[in-house]
Amino acid sequence: MIARRFLLIGGTAAALAACANLRLDPLDVRLVDLAPMEGGGLFEQRLAITLVLANPNPSDVSLTGLRVALDVNGETLARGQTGEGVVVPRLGEARLVVPASVSMLDLLPGFMAMTKRDGLDYRLSGTVFVAGLGGGSLPFAREGRLIANN
Repeated sequence: MIARRFLLIGGTAAALAACANLRLDPLDVRLVDLAPMEGGGLFEQRLAITLVLANPNPSDVSLTGLRVALDVNGETLARGQTGEGVVVPRLGEARLVVPASVSMLDLLPGFMAMTKRDGLDYRLSGTVFVAGLGGGSLPFAREGRLIANN
């Protein structure tokens, strides 16, 4: 009876210690390229969004997928997702190409407003899905401004 209690307490302590080690700092996700893809049609275009994922954690992070949205001047430009897995090395980087859709119907109303500005405000946001967290995920977001040179 006493041995069972020690096993139960020891097992619980080990499980809690394992959970404490699963805490991850968010990945730094940067947009590095947008390229047209084949497919799409009159009202939808396809883009390949290339991202660099930087891992500030002291251990590798294994991803099972990613969901991303790219907004420009407050309007959604593209949304995409991939179930492709990638391992981001500890204190390192990995590249991931995410196929995305651009709705021309959503893009047209904001296009005229975009051409009248001296720069473009953007927001890249989404979720990375991490293996080994029981279906866990980490959100990410990055904002900035691209200045037009005249």
